Amino acid sequence: QPSRTRCMQQLIVATGEFHSTNFLTHSGKDRAIEASGGSSTDPYKAIVYFYLDGGLDSYSMLAPHTCSPIDVYGKYRDIRGSIGLPLERLLEIPANNPSQPCSSFGVHDKLPALRDLYINGTLTFIANAGLLAKPVTVDDYKDETPVSLFAHNKMILE
Repeated sequence: QPSRTRCMQQLIVATGEFHSTNFLTHSGKDRAIEASGGSSTDPYKAIVYFYLDGGLDSYSMLAPHTCSPIDVYGKYRDIRGSIGLPLERLLEIPANNPSQPCSSFGVHDKLPALRDLYINGTLTFIANAGLLAKPVTVDDYKDETPVSLFAHNKMILE
């Protein structure tokens, strides 16, 4: 069972068909072979955005782990209650931003492929990203944004 789960995780992060944000209609025709755009010495990098409509709660995938002087993990558990992941269920990964309070985060223990990709430097997490029509502040975002930034049912309409 664990090898099947890992295989599925690798397929999700490595297969182009999973990286689509549109609906696919099968034409029955073979894909056209595109001419090469040339070669580059730079390694290829892409941002892959997963929108799993009800499929995954991001705070159940990536959670604060070791944080000080602010106990971010404690706040996470207080707010999440019984659905907050206990530390022993988190696969610890180092944080890469010394200006924030967490020195490490934790990936859900059922997602070791994501942890391994992060450790290898081929995956990064972008947390708290959303649609902004223009720069806003904490004080004016409610008046200046066309959508509810923290409501998934509204964000999918943008």
